[in-house]
Amino acid sequence: MNGKQRGQDFRLKAGKNLIGSDPGCDVVIREDFVSSQHASLSFKNNKFFITDLDSANGTFMNNKEISKMELKDLDEIKVGETDLRFKIF
Repeated sequence: MNGKQRGQDFRLKAGKNLIGSDPGCDVVIREDFVSSQHASLSFKNNKFFITDLDSANGTFMNNKEISKMELKDLDEIKVGETDLRFKIF
């Protein structure tokens, strides 16, 4: 929703998806405050979850710092200074 990649659509694959600044991540966020492997998104038992991977600056969902949390449609995720919106299609 903001930053250098504003408007970019990140599609998730089945299983686990890594979010981070490392080019090998599934969702690459090119920003100084995002750890190389910052967080992971996973789908299990028909539910989506986000897990912080001990990132230096934390992972936030709906303005609250989290370690692991279930995601719902339109939840807002913040990694570093980048805000993302989770959308189920």
